[in-house]
Amino acid sequence: MHVPRKDVWKKVHQLKKKGYRIYLLSNYSEDLFRKHTADADFMNDIDGMVVSWQIHKTKPSPDIYLHLLETYGLSPSECIFFDDRPANTEAARKLGIQAVTITSKDVLMAELQKL
Repeated sequence: MHVPRKDVWKKVHQLKKKGYRIYLLSNYSEDLFRKHTADADFMNDIDGMVVSWQIHKTKPSPDIYLHLLETYGLSPSECIFFDDRPANTEAARKLGIQAVTITSKDVLMAELQKL
């Protein structure tokens, strides 16, 4: 998140306009999270979020994923989770969440385009 990716943010906004609900699940300290999202346009499209500093749990612990699902009444089978760490996407899959490991911005854009 600390590097502006306006084209990714634009795609997230388009998905939001199509009716997708957008949630953020991230490992971050409070200070860095606030600093890195201060000017992030995509934050306006977020329907909810769980950040590790808020609940003192981090990915890939199942607890943080379950907290997000329970807090927002989400069904794992209806969710798609994107992350750049294989351990995090594997943890999501174990909970029944479809997950995609992002290895580059091009991979992310291609996956978002599929939606």
